[in-house]
Amino acid sequence: MEASLIFTARQNFMSEMKRSPIKRYSALFSVLLVFSFASTATRLRHVVLPSLRLCEGFLPNSRLCSDTARLLTGHRSENYWCDRSDNRTDICYIRGDVHLFPGIAGQKVSVHLFSNDDLTWHGEEQIQPYTRKYDPATMDTVDPVVLRSKYTEFFHPVESVCDIVHSVPLILFSAGGYTGNPYHDFQDVLVPMFITSKPYDGDVVFAITQARDWWLEKFSPLFRQMTKNEIIDMNQNKKVHCFPEATIGLRLHGELKVNPAHMPHNETMKDFQDMVHRAYGEIPSHELLAKAKTSSRCPNYSFRGGDCKLKLVILARNQTRVILNQAQVASFAQREGFDVQVLNPWGGTDLRTLYKVINGADVMMGVHGAALTHMVFMRPHSVLVQIVPLGTDWPSRTYYQEPAINSLHLQYLEYRITPDESTLSRTYSRDHPAVTDPEAVIAKNWETRKKIYMQGQDVRLSLPKLKLMLHEAKRLASMSLS
Repeated sequence: MEASLIFTARQNFMSEMKRSPIKRYSALFSVLLVFSFASTATRLRHVVLPSLRLCEGFLPNSRLCSDTARLLTGHRSENYWCDRSDNRTDICYIRGDVHLFPGIAGQKVSVHLFSNDDLTWHGEEQIQPYTRKYDPATMDTVDPVVLRSKYTEFFHPVESVCDIVHSVPLILFSAGGYTGNPYHDFQDVLVPMFITSKPYDGDVVFAITQARDWWLEKFSPLFRQMTKNEIIDMNQNKKVHCFPEATIGLRLHGELKVNPAHMPHNETMKDFQDMVHRAYGEIPSHELLAKAKTSSRCPNYSFRGGDCKLKLVILARNQTRVILNQAQVASFAQREGFDVQVLNPWGGTDLRTLYKVINGADVMMGVHGAALTHMVFMRPHSVLVQIVPLGTDWPSRTYYQEPAINSLHLQYLEYRITPDESTLSRTYSRDHPAVTDPEAVIAKNWETRKKIYMQGQDVRLSLPKLKLMLHEAKRLASMSLS
């Protein structure tokens, strides 16, 4: 913090020195005066502030004076700022005497800064701490958090009393929105939690609003990897918690992405996956690939036709975009030399069991949809086969193909559904625009895409076409074990 303020003060000083000659000497004199008074008077506020006012007399409307004074006074650790420039998420950071108040008796959850620095912003605002800011329909379901900064230098109001005092920072966010859907669990919350909390190396407290009990229980092994402290469930909390600093909202870097340039130790999605393995895996990650290589599935770790018994996991769907001939597909893949397991990962599925199955797979195949997010459980260089129905090109590419290749380092194959393989050719006619020109239909709006292509079609795979895909998947998976 101090280094940052020194840098800021220096930048502002250099900026002022570019002004007229009189201003240059005034700036130099003012800064030296503040430093001199502060150092000879043990940096007491009643000495520094008169120096600050004199500095501001020379340089009205300049940040140089306030930055310098903030650095030298005992109040330099107090801070309040919000970044609302990102189209996906808002972030607010507060440092000082921070209080987290429960949302009881009809009140919203709130975070208060009881400030003793008149240079800090004081006022009230709200934030919705969920990472889909660009999606109004989602954000309508996210409860706002009230932020208040109140100047209290000469008195401590009754509400400033703490029930529980923490020595580590707070990260507060919402588990509302689309949580409960695997894609949104990871993309909107879990990966952003990893990104936001990593600088604290576990010395942080998570407070979560709108979290359902089963959701907290489901991901508790992951939470324990990110914090050494108990989660505060704001649905249950009735106490006032006090912290030295707080981050309200979560950061994110893209679709299932961790950007090493913005991480404290150049972490990537590989580090997130390692954390997932520590939470749900049964053997150390460095032993995992060795175990796969020495298994009898693929003797001599090379492609030898039928003697390479690789494991294929097929993700089943029950309501939309169902593989209508799924049993036939599974039997066919078995005859093609795969050890096949059909997996139906619904919301109540135990994640440890799910992880074990998917992490042990050489190939995972499924129709475009949220269940494919479990590709974060796959070993690097194993093979993901995404079945892409009509009208789903863009979400298939953006949400799964690109993260699979660029972030998770999987080998990626695509089975593209033809009109004859889609039930849309029977729901409509074979020459209907919904079948022949999906992009033109989609251009109308998202609801059209959702109704026709996401909710209104199932698929039936062509076995001759599937055979070619399976042979390529086997080749790639075999090579990854060599």
